[in-house]
Amino acid sequence: MSKSGATRKRIIAAAVQQIAGEDIYHRLRLERIAEKAGVSEATIHYHFGRKDNFSQAVWQSIVDEREPYTLANFYLRNRALLATPSGKHEFIHRMIECYCIFFQSPKSEYLRRLIRLFFIENIGIGKIPRKHVNQYFQSELDAFNQICQAISGRMTPLESSLLFLFIMHPLSIAYTHHVNPSKRISEISMEHYCMAVKQYAENELLYHLGMRTTCGTDQPDDFEPPRKAG
Repeated sequence: MSKSGATRKRIIAAAVQQIAGEDIYHRLRLERIAEKAGVSEATIHYHFGRKDNFSQAVWQSIVDEREPYTLANFYLRNRALLATPSGKHEFIHRMIECYCIFFQSPKSEYLRRLIRLFFIENIGIGKIPRKHVNQYFQSELDAFNQICQAISGRMTPLESSLLFLFIMHPLSIAYTHHVNPSKRISEISMEHYCMAVKQYAENELLYHLGMRTTCGTDQPDDFEPPRKAG
């Protein structure tokens, strides 16, 4: 990596830590970021130009980290499973597992918190969505709508968006504090916590997509749980 590239990477890393770790309003406070990165504010302006450009560069770094775990990528790799009823169950199970991998990683704590913060800001009442953030979440919603349509055949974009908001998105924030022992609010083990969070999401999706007749944790008599993704 070139010296310039290394400097940009160090500045973005400092911005991610400052925004997610210290400033609950996630403002880009250049003086704090410059101090963390060991550079001057002039250096930040040199590499990124306007503050809006810097904000977009920080967001893009988050998107790049998240890319392998997006719903669009998962759908492309696994849509062949949707050809059979048992494959659809397996698809949902794997989708939940894949979606959670990124958010379960302790090293992704700052990125995880930023995704939550940007998402909350983007849907806030009276706020103008940031274009680059909105594009990212719209691509996730579009992919999720495709998945819901392929499974149920009758899900509208509004219905799938509500499912994403109340079932999929909570998965992105469920691990925010639990991965940090000092922030835990219960004594439940991480293993059992992860299992409960993912099982709830899976059961709810199966029910709302018409693949189960009851919601909750009780399984139908003929329900065979999918194999653990290898």
